Amino acid sequence: MIGQLVPARWRDERKEGVLASWGDGHMIEWVAQRPTVATVFGSYLGQSSYRFGPRAFLSENDSELDAMLRERRIGYLLFNSNLPEMLPDLVQPADPQLTSRYLAGVKRGWSGGLRPAWFATAMARLLLAGASLEEQLPAVVRQPIPFLRLVHVAPEPSPKPLLGGLLPRWPRGWVWLHVPGAQLLLHGSSGSEVGVQFQVRFPDSELRVPFVVRTTVGETGVAVIQVPYCTDASNGDGRVVPGAEYCIGAVRAPLKVPEPAVLAVSAIELY
Repeated sequence: MIGQLVPARWRDERKEGVLASWGDGHMIEWVAQRPTVATVFGSYLGQSSYRFGPRAFLSENDSELDAMLRERRIGYLLFNSNLPEMLPDLVQPADPQLTSRYLAGVKRGWSGGLRPAWFATAMARLLLAGASLEEQLPAVVRQPIPFLRLVHVAPEPSPKPLLGGLLPRWPRGWVWLHVPGAQLLLHGSSGSEVGVQFQVRFPDSELRVPFVVRTTVGETGVAVIQVPYCTDASNGDGRVVPGAEYCIGAVRAPLKVPEPAVLAVSAIELY
């Protein structure tokens, strides 16, 4: 229980609500003193709030998820390592028809029964951030969500292996911050490849989370990449490791993203 309390204790001056599993609702409201979408009272406090969490966790569309978080004024997402075991229970209130999309079986817990589509959900992409399993997981799980910044990783490990032993030792909890994100405008010739890459290090858990985005310049001569991390200050408990860079074609250059640009949706021109 101590390990589950740690993520909720990560606080700053923002007062937006927290999205977490139903069982963590009371703990967040009492310990972290923040509003939540739903608690263990479940549907008794309203069907809309009860279903909101599962629908957000299982969203496969970043724009849709961003709009959902803005509508409910969600500032934080708290993830605990027990979420995969709750998947059968999350699917039902989100949309029962998703059961066959995400689960090969309906029994509780993961025992090799996850279908590839699950790895495209927000839940999977946030839960597995930083996992060194490139050859074992679909590529989509490594795509960062551009408006969510990881700010805390619990130093305590999960009490048991995750995903049927795929991750024998993994942090017990994470806190993500919902931010507007800086808009990087990368100028290049049409068809040229551009991208950004860096790592965010969390010293207490010894975890390094990569942020890698690649795209192609269109006919306008500009490609846009949204970045939720700053390079000039801390990102909660994490800091961007020196060596952040962007590339335009074969040209590589140091990447600098100031904190105000992340919080105010400012544009940063890169050539």
